[in-house]
Amino acid sequence: MKYFEVNKKPQVDIGHKIGCLTVCSKPYYKYPASSNKHRRQFFDCVCDCGKIKEFVLGRSILKKAGVLLFCDRNCKFYLDSRPYSVPEECKKCKINETYGYLTVIREAFYHQLKGETNRYKCIEVLCKCGKTKIYREDKVYKGTYKSCGCVWEHKDNKVRDWNHLKRNYNLTKEDYEKLLLKQNNQCAICKNEKSQTSKTEWLFVDHCHETGKIRGLLCNQCNIGIGSFKDNISLMENAIKYILNSK
Repeated sequence: MKYFEVNKKPQVDIGHKIGCLTVCSKPYYKYPASSNKHRRQFFDCVCDCGKIKEFVLGRSILKKAGVLLFCDRNCKFYLDSRPYSVPEECKKCKINETYGYLTVIREAFYHQLKGETNRYKCIEVLCKCGKTKIYREDKVYKGTYKSCGCVWEHKDNKVRDWNHLKRNYNLTKEDYEKLLLKQNNQCAICKNEKSQTSKTEWLFVDHCHETGKIRGLLCNQCNIGIGSFKDNISLMENAIKYILNSK
């Protein structure tokens, strides 16, 4: 590619140091003046890690801002050179403050999480189950993370489910447990036992959509199966005949 010299006084000279970059060429244009493309000034730099890269001459590079102080984000000097400590006025979560089931045991510090390319302000938290985790400070502060994902979080889901049963079926927790005891903790159709430790393993309330009468408790698969047939007995009989004839 043909390069065009810059007639103006260069803003950077060869040997000028910008972060980990050292200027190794004079500024130049890539496109002629007759081109419709914006005539930005380019220059080449050699990084302390040995890589040579082309940069656009702009305000950010002259003010020594951002990632332009390095050849790229994979540069070995990039993460090592960034400040590890966070100023006190920038910290939101303080030690011993609680957010949901999480308690802050270490204030904000710059940390690179697994799978991320950048460093973020993170805090170390202790969950009620005893596990310690490192989360982004803003995620904990805004309530995105309320626990480490343990059983403590399922308790909130159970509370919401009791309210759901009361609102939609007029069932209390005691009524639900009576139905569960009557069915021996089993699904009314497949007779498989389901535990109550996880929301996905609960026995769901089955009711008639016409009269609203509660018929019993079903597992997720049986509840979906009846709902797919829309409580239509003729469709279920046709499905039975279909299976018998296909054997």
